Amino acid sequence: MVTPTAGRETLFRERPPQDVLPARERDGDRGASFLTWNLRRRFGAGWPAAWIDLTLRRMDAWGLNTVANWSDERLWEAKRKPYVIPLESWLTAVSYLGLPDVYSEAFAREADDPLDERHAAALRPGLRRVEDDDVAVGVGAPAG
Repeated sequence: MVTPTAGRETLFRERPPQDVLPARERDGDRGASFLTWNLRRRFGAGWPAAWIDLTLRRMDAWGLNTVANWSDERLWEAKRKPYVIPLESWLTAVSYLGLPDVYSEAFAREADDPLDERHAAALRPGLRRVEDDDVAVGVGAPAG
């Protein structure tokens, strides 16, 4: 999670130090990762492992049984809970907001065509990633 900060510097009493800033820029603004900064302040230098453990324990306490396909990949990689990964670029001729219209005739036609190389290419990376993983439940449609 990145909070844009360019032009808003006066809104923040403190900003995360440079070593916890996001690696990518958006419109010339690297922004600030207050989430990462807070996790590092709480758990120290080894925050990723502690955060994964806390998150998965909370999921158990709250009765959540699957890591969703939009979750941080580090939660999948822990292999402590069933997970779903996102499909990449699964769009059909009729799509809305980056999602295929599963009720359109185009979706049924394109999804059922095993020879459609465009869809096969979109499926391959995700399926290879989970094909031998006993914890993976499957793949899910992307959010955009």
